[in-house]
Amino acid sequence: MEIRINRTLIVIATALLAALVGAAVVLWPNGGFTPLPTATSVGTRNMTPRPTQPQSANANTPEEAAAAFAKAFYTVSYADYDGWLAGLKAVSTDDGYAILTKSIAPAIWPEIEEAQTVTPTEAVTAEDAGLVLEGDSQIGGPWQIRNVNVRIDSAHLWPTMKSGGFSAIVMLAQQDEQWRFVSFMTPDQIEQIKKGQQP
Repeated sequence: MEIRINRTLIVIATALLAALVGAAVVLWPNGGFTPLPTATSVGTRNMTPRPTQPQSANANTPEEAAAAFAKAFYTVSYADYDGWLAGLKAVSTDDGYAILTKSIAPAIWPEIEEAQTVTPTEAVTAEDAGLVLEGDSQIGGPWQIRNVNVRIDSAHLWPTMKSGGFSAIVMLAQQDEQWRFVSFMTPDQIEQIKKGQQP
């Protein structure tokens, strides 16, 4: 009996695992769940206002960071793995970059390389689609989960893509006064975070 492994399922499973690891890095800093008391979801009436903090002149907004990460992630050339990783490092936290290099990239790159995929920057559009959830970690500071609308020209789709238009949900945190990528998130993970934060 021949067993065939579906590469798409492996990629999805690995991406979900990486998202869980990223959420664990942010949400379980002391080895156990630490409630994030100021976390709020969009549309909630009892949003806790966060005091505005002065930012440096080169600081970005979460909206800019979410779109910049999505554009960097989906811009690839099968012949330039190191260049792709360098672009991701510039828009990721240290923990986010570790997740990308240890889990996500090794899972998706073989198919990109095999299909000789080239998705140039001009073929990718990424726009912030709004705040999903935000909070304050006791040791990591403010974080946000944002929805990003991604559009890729149909001539430059990745081998596993069925459509050029989709949404990505990303968690961001601040590092060196810059908002940066921490992890991809799923709706189920977001619901678990919300449940864990209820008194």
